[in-house]
Amino acid sequence: MKSVGSRIANTLLVLGSVLMTYAVIEFLVFPQIFPHLPEKYYHYGTRDTRRLIQSSVEGTVPSGEYIALLGDSYAAGAGDWFNRQGWDLMTEYHSANTIHRRLGKDVFVFGVPGAGSVDGACVNPIHSVRYIRNAGFSLPSPETVLYYFYEGNDLTDNTTFINKYYRPENDNPCDERELDTFLGKFIAEKASGVPDKFGDRLLFANMLYRMVYYKPWKKVPQFDDTQDTGTNRVLVNGRETPVATPLFSSAFALTDAQHRDALCLLKGALRQSHAFFSESRYVVVYLPSPPVCYETESPLRVVWEGDEMTADPAELNRRSDALAAQVAAIAGELGLEFLDARPAMRQAALKDVIHGPTDWTHYNEIGYTALGDFVADFLQTE
Repeated sequence: MKSVGSRIANTLLVLGSVLMTYAVIEFLVFPQIFPHLPEKYYHYGTRDTRRLIQSSVEGTVPSGEYIALLGDSYAAGAGDWFNRQGWDLMTEYHSANTIHRRLGKDVFVFGVPGAGSVDGACVNPIHSVRYIRNAGFSLPSPETVLYYFYEGNDLTDNTTFINKYYRPENDNPCDERELDTFLGKFIAEKASGVPDKFGDRLLFANMLYRMVYYKPWKKVPQFDDTQDTGTNRVLVNGRETPVATPLFSSAFALTDAQHRDALCLLKGALRQSHAFFSESRYVVVYLPSPPVCYETESPLRVVWEGDEMTADPAELNRRSDALAAQVAAIAGELGLEFLDARPAMRQAALKDVIHGPTDWTHYNEIGYTALGDFVADFLQTE
């Protein structure tokens, strides 16, 4: 009969063998296999890995001349088109798909919902590029970078960023030297290409665990296309048409100082982003908030950061014109191109409702298709 010590030694030997085998697979074998896996398996990776699932790219990563799309939820393709597709990343649900189809070029999406200028233009895309290259993929620099600036909440997100990350140790985001120093350090820390959590660096373990336990389709809600409307009325095909009440508006409650600082942060973020994508053509695309898209003969109920109010459409358009001019000036100062999508989206909204029927903050299929066609026309003719 074996002694207790002998049984413990055998158990430890078995455990050691298992751990050694796992370590060899995790750190030596799987990193060589990872770039060559069928695309469906990236569903079971971490958020960084799922970046590789792109329906607007022919392969796993683009090769040759391609377009990089940066920004927030509009750049990510959030909205009822995506909801209707059951959150399936391999379906068409996005302006990127229209651009890809029209131009025959891969469009690699770096957009992340909730991103402000620093995250949308710098941290998310730079981190993803470095992560993908570190993972063994050959990812060239894009031919063209599109940065979607959304007038609805990008400045609000920038104000939050300033208060959370910048103000504690710095003073004036409009001091370019001070801001560039801060952003350089912030991006180096947050966009290293290495996942923050050590567990997310274990590619094999993460994928194996999620293949067994993670069922993403169980989290997808049943899409209900029941029209969610209220008292707001807009003109579509010359007829008064009900839309959501309230509609999400641009930031009308920021102080002048907050507005100025948020624009300075936008400029600093674009400067850093352009430096990283220095070999690429860089276009800032200005996207309107929902109330600015539609023609109406009556005041609209709008909401911003939970505050609801009745707004004069003429005043909303005036604010939009002023902000678009400021963003265009920033792009011009940095040597970037500026593309105002408002005329195209307003033209589309004269014929169809381009938001909703349940998500009135983002475009639906009609809206994203119109945006994609507009951007494709611009890139095709320039």
